[in-house]
Amino acid sequence: MTLTPTSLDLPTGSRIILETLLTTDGKVESLLPLLELLNDPEPERSDLGPALLDALTRIAEELRRSSELREQHQAALQAMTGTIATFRHEMREELSDIRQMRAAFPDLFRRTDEMHELLFDPTDAGSDVSSEES
Repeated sequence: MTLTPTSLDLPTGSRIILETLLTTDGKVESLLPLLELLNDPEPERSDLGPALLDALTRIAEELRRSSELREQHQAALQAMTGTIATFRHEMREELSDIRQMRAAFPDLFRRTDEMHELLFDPTDAGSDVSSEES
């Protein structure tokens, strides 16, 4: 089973803070009418009840959305944990295969290592070659 990882673009810290502040402002603004009624020394009883009910409804809705978001995050985290476990298992299998190949073909891997040394550090490898020629 081959899994293809997807790109994950995370928002910047300033973007997260801005969105959080805007959301908080909206919530506070929706509760301002209730605050005005509560601060009024002689509030109309008929206005206070609906304002309280509206505030409680908004709070309940926000809690419901938060619970849904938490459940979605938990599901995504479980899926990601499963994907990571699958990748780890596949990598261990690949590593085991490479170790078996190294054991079966030691000369091939020794020569491959020597070629890598020549490619990635030609100055050291070149001095070995020139000393061998002498």
